Amino acid sequence: MDTGAPSGLGFVLVHGGGMTSTMWDPILPLLSQPAVTVDLPGRRYHPADLARVTTSDQAAAIASAAEASGFERVVVVGHSSAGFSMPYLPARLPSLTHLVFVSCTVAARGWRPVDFLRDDIKELTMNSRDAQLERSRGRTVGGLRTGEPAISTDLEVVENSREAPPYEAPLPLFETAEWPVLPAEIGRTYVIGLRDRVIPPDLARSMAAYLRENVHYTFAGFNFPATFLDLMLEVGVERIMFSVDYPYGSMAEGRSFLDQIPVTDADRERIA
Repeated sequence: MDTGAPSGLGFVLVHGGGMTSTMWDPILPLLSQPAVTVDLPGRRYHPADLARVTTSDQAAAIASAAEASGFERVVVVGHSSAGFSMPYLPARLPSLTHLVFVSCTVAARGWRPVDFLRDDIKELTMNSRDAQLERSRGRTVGGLRTGEPAISTDLEVVENSREAPPYEAPLPLFETAEWPVLPAEIGRTYVIGLRDRVIPPDLARSMAAYLRENVHYTFAGFNFPATFLDLMLEVGVERIMFSVDYPYGSMAEGRSFLDQIPVTDADRERIA
C-alpha cells in the first residue's frame, strides 16, 4: 500500500484483475487529493494463496487500507474486478462517501460476477474453473518495481505477463453477490471504457443501469453545479436525494446549494 498525506478527503485506488497497485503509478501525480493504492490479497506485499482468496477477503483489505490512511472522507475508485467487492464497502467503512467503478464488473444481487462477463469470456471461464483453481493454488503474485525488496512468503511468487493468462484469485468470480442495499448517501459513479475489450460499452451500460435503477444518489460533499448536472443527465432527477455529509458538511450550505441549482421547483421538491 502506498500512502499520501492523510488530510480530509482522499482516494483509495483498487486495481483490477491480473494487476497490482502499480497500475495506478501514472495516475497518482495527476490527483488533486492524497491517495492510497491497495494491493488485494495475493499481490505484492499482501501475499496470499490465490486459490483461497474470497470476495470478503478483498473487501476487508480495501476497508483496512482506507482506515489506515487516516482520511476523514474516502472515495474508493476501483477498476475491472474490483467491482466484485466494492458494493460491500459501505457496511465496512463508515468514512466512505463515494464509489467510482471504472469499467467494473458489478454483479447484481443473487448473481455471480462470471454471469456478467462477455459471452465468449464467460464460457471460457466457466469451463476452466477447476483448472484456474489448480493453477493458482499455493501461488501469490509478485509485481514488484525494480529495486523493491523481495516478498517474504512461503508461497510461490509468480509474475503476470501479456504472454500468458494472468494468475488471479478464481473464487470471487463464482461467488453469488449478496451485498446489502447501498445507502442513499453513498455516491456512485460508473465510468464506461469505450475501448475496453473485457467489459465492452453495452455490457458496461447494463451494469451502470443496474446501479442507476436500484439505488438513489446524493450530491452530499460534491456541491458543484456541473457535477450535479452530469448526475441529473445520467440518472434522472427522480433518482437524486437531498442529503448532507454530516458532520463534515453544513445543512445550511446544502440547502443553499439546492436552492441555486438550475432545476424546476417541481424537481427541487422531488429532490428534497
